[in-house]
Order: sequence, then structure tokens, then C-alpha cells
Amino acid sequence: LTRYFLIFTLIMCNLLSGAAFAAEDAQSAAEKACMALGTKSYETTTDSPAVVIKTSYETDAKQSMKYQFMFGKRSVVMGMPVGENVKAVPAHCRIEGYVAPAVKFLALLPDADIWNTRVVHGSCDAFCGAVDEDVAAVGLINGFASIATDGGHINKRPFDGTWGYKNREGELDFGFRASHYAADLIKAFAKDYYGKAHTYAYTTGFSKGGLAGIKAALMYPEDYDGILSRAPVVRYQDINALKMPWIAKANTRADGSPILLAGDAMTVHKAVIKACDEVDGLKDGIIDDPRKCSFNPDVLLCGKTDAEKCLSAEQVGVVKKFYTVPHDENGDITYPFALEYGSEYDWMGFHTPRKPGDASFAASIASSFLRYMAFEEDAGPTFDWASFDSVANRHKLEGMKHVWDATD
Repeated sequence: LTRYFLIFTLIMCNLLSGAAFAAEDAQSAAEKACMALGTKSYETTTDSPAVVIKTSYETDAKQSMKYQFMFGKRSVVMGMPVGENVKAVPAHCRIEGYVAPAVKFLALLPDADIWNTRVVHGSCDAFCGAVDEDVAAVGLINGFASIATDGGHINKRPFDGTWGYKNREGELDFGFRASHYAADLIKAFAKDYYGKAHTYAYTTGFSKGGLAGIKAALMYPEDYDGILSRAPVVRYQDINALKMPWIAKANTRADGSPILLAGDAMTVHKAVIKACDEVDGLKDGIIDDPRKCSFNPDVLLCGKTDAEKCLSAEQVGVVKKFYTVPHDENGDITYPFALEYGSEYDWMGFHTPRKPGDASFAASIASSFLRYMAFEEDAGPTFDWASFDSVANRHKLEGMKHVWDATD
């Protein structure tokens, strides 16, 4: 029995050692292939020279704070939900670099045995300004060779447009070139890493990222086989230069202080739901079609409502402007769409500051965009954005539409 036990033990040790060596060899092969990418030249891969600065093979990518947003929110808005119980990202090759002059990128490539043979570009949103690791990781967890960029600049996120000042190359990168570079690069990285070409290429994103997808379809139709465009801001110039200033000015007193705050938006929302929830025949807390909603903000006036919280006449005036199509003092329409009944959740932080002293995103967008991004000749930091005559000077917005809009 002792002899048989020793033989069995030796066989098991050999098997385990063989498996360990095989795993080590496989890991080493993946790591070697990853490191080899750092020695290759990608200067002619896309329309501008690209440089790989750093490659690393990651095997211990446990869940950390940098991934929390991805698991909870990012993967959903990108259309590739990964669930809440993902504890780690898979082993992968990490590639960092830039495309001249200033588009930084991050590519994450899973091991060959879990690669789905596809590549995906996760497009940045807001005014971009950083390479979001969680954007690239979403694709990785779903088995894609994945890439993300910073849009071609750094900024104070999310809506600082100062980088655009006298920076036409940066604006072109942000407008459409960064997405094109990403497509070329992730295809090349995948081919070099796996030894074979991808089968399909995709791009996905929301807001500015959704716009990037449609812009790619219009300008570089061969880049992607599929595009998931969520909440695309296709009229980018008009929304940022006309609609956001209207909203920001409507909610700002002469001394610069906000009139409505985030908590007030919830007060409005409750009243709108009460008035319009059942228009569609179902009481479910949802307004099925805002166009069928008839709501008079005057019902929230203090002294005229039995609601838990009421609004002053000044605050009600802001609510009315929010629900009104933006126009000038002569009644000429500057942007054809108002905020919709039922959209009040989105006001918090975006259209209404969370607390006194905060700036809403709408105000940040309005001031930054009109000073640094809206015109062919940048207005600059001293420009009084609130005084921009959106009717008399609207023609000045035409010059940058080819960079920002996707309305062709």
C-alpha cells in the first residue's frame, strides 16, 4: 500500500507540476505578447502618428473604487451592463499611449481564450478631458478588446471648455478625430496581440459619446460595423450655445445667485406627476407622453397650494421659463425645444445647483462653451456670455457646426 501511495503521489505531483508549468507558459506567452506591443511602431496606423508609452500585463485587477461607477452606472449607460457582483476584471494586456498631438488612449485586451474576436471603442462624454478606465473596462469584462480616449485634451471635468481656447486641433480631435484614431488603433492592437484580425468593430457612448457614434457614421463609415448611440447630442452647437444659456440665465438673479435649487426641482416633479401621471390611463409615477401633459406651475405658489413645500413667485417664474421654448425678448425662437414635463429629476445638479454657491452644469456649459468653443474666433475669458444676442449674432455660430454637429 505504501508503494502504491508513493506512486499515486508522484503521478499527482507530476500532473500538478505540468499544469502549473502549462499555466505559467500560457501566462508568459500572453505577457510576452503584451510586452511586444510596446516595441512596435504605430506611427502609420492612423491619420496621425501614434505612440505606445507603456504596456503591462495585469492579472490581479480586483474591484476597487475606480471601478465602482462602472459596475453601478457606466456599463448600463454604455449598453453593456455587467451587473453588481463583478468582483474583478479579467487578466488583460494594458496599453497606454497617445496620438499626436494630444489624444491619450487606454486599450485593454483580454486573454485570447476569452476574447470574443470583437473590438469596441467606449467614447468619452461631457467635455471629455481624461481617459476613463471604467469606460474601457466595460468592454473588457464583456470579452472585447476595448479602447477609450480623453478626446484630445485635459480639463476640469465635466464641463470645462477652457482647453478649446485657440486650440483648433484639439477641437477637431474632440469633435470627431479621436473616435477615428481609436478605431484604427484597437484593430491594430488586436491583430498584433492575438495574431488575427477582429471580426466586428463597435463604438458605444452616451451624450457627447452618443454624438461621437453618429459623427463616426457620417465621417468615417468604414470604422465601425455597429454603433450604439445613447442620448446623442446631435445639435451640439445649438444646445450648448443657445439652450444652455437660456436655462442658466432663467435661473440666475442679477447678483449671480441661483433661484431654484435641486430640492425645488423635486417639489415641481411631485406636482407634475400628480397632474399628469394618469393621462395615459395608468397610475405608475411615469408620464408616458409629456406632450399630453397640461401643468400650470402656479399651483405651487405659496398660499395657493396644500403641498408640503411651495415656491415663491420668482421660483415659479423660472419653472415656467424651463417649460417654455427658448426665445429672445421679441419672441423669436432661438432653440425649438423646451424642457419636458417629467424631466425634473434631470434638473438636479444639471439645471439647478444642488446648494447655494454651486454652479449648475448648465451655467458651466454656457459660459465655457460661448467663451472657448462656440466661435471660429474664440471670444475669450472676458466675454460676457450672458449678453450674447442669440438672434442678431446667431450667424456667428455657423462656422463651428461642421466640427460639433451630426445633423447631415
